[in-house]
Amino acid sequence: MRTVDLHWRKSSFSDEHEGSNCLELASRDGEILVRESDSPAVVVKATQEGVRAFLAYADYAF
Repeated sequence: MRTVDLHWRKSSFSDEHEGSNCLELASRDGEILVRESDSPAVVVKATQEGVRAFLAYADYAF
């Protein structure tokens, strides 16, 4: 997978904290790709439904 060609977006929370550890998201062919800026070669793929379910759970749990 060529992650260089993707448009990565940083979390809005990344600008508030010092350091370079930022969560970045991109989409490709209906998939959501997630990586951490300090380790950009490691990419996690998820479906849109999976990301929605995770965010709903995270909002509920925290």
